[in-house]
Amino acid sequence: MSAHTIPSGAVVVGVDGSPSALQAIDWAACQAEREHRPLVLLHAYRALDTQANLWLVRAGADVAEVVGQVEGAARALVEDVAGLTRESHPELAVTTSLRAADPRQALLDVADRASLIVVGSRGRGPVRTLLLGSTSVAVASHATCPVVVVRPHHPGEVRRGVLVGVDGTDRCRATLEFAYRQAALQDLPLTVLHTYWDAAKLTPASTPRLTGDDEADRLLLAESVSGMGEEYPEVRVQLQLAPGLPDAALLHASAHMNLVVVGRHPGHGLARGTFGGIARSVVEHAPTIVAVVPD
Repeated sequence: MSAHTIPSGAVVVGVDGSPSALQAIDWAACQAEREHRPLVLLHAYRALDTQANLWLVRAGADVAEVVGQVEGAARALVEDVAGLTRESHPELAVTTSLRAADPRQALLDVADRASLIVVGSRGRGPVRTLLLGSTSVAVASHATCPVVVVRPHHPGEVRRGVLVGVDGTDRCRATLEFAYRQAALQDLPLTVLHTYWDAAKLTPASTPRLTGDDEADRLLLAESVSGMGEEYPEVRVQLQLAPGLPDAALLHASAHMNLVVVGRHPGHGLARGTFGGIARSVVEHAPTIVAVVPD
């Protein structure tokens, strides 16, 4: 299946055989079922990208034969995973996509057709950032659709729902809508968090609060969710204010959440609104699953 034949609106998940990818596949399959969407298992490979294969070619092995062997192994991997996924989710439409390409580019190429891309936090690729697989970083940084990074977490822990960070501007609307929809789909409560600067109370362990002492911020936060209650009346919402940096506040509050939702949009200065700031910090350090929503 090529990028052009990916079903429109599908949930696409990256497959590479790693434990992290298997966690991502399980989450993606459940999400596709909740949304009544098809699931696409996408595996991308680079035939001559390993030292062993390069040595074979240099030693005189036929290039086409080496490429064929690698493609065969890649096809077997994705089909095995597809079979297991169909067994555990018999009502789900599961298809596979195999591409001879860089995994990062392969996933970005299908973003325009996908409703959601799901990736693990660490893969088997040779290139990684310090804390997060390079595929996860690239896709979350540049995809035109929302991306979910399935971070290491403990599913058995009691958690408190969906957490979303907002800054009170219209650019957060898509992020808020995504968070409300996830809370509704999963029947979870939603916490909407906004941070502010208070030098006297700026400590990492500060407890989020909503009091009359912060009237302007309280009104800004309330206005940011205006209209969402009518669209999602079933979602239980809690509004919270927290002093400090947005990424630090989100990470502190995320410890007991099922999902953290952050926006990806341009910014500068203290807002630190680029992926290199808030979103990247959360996606690399949060102890739970993270969704990155482009504006």
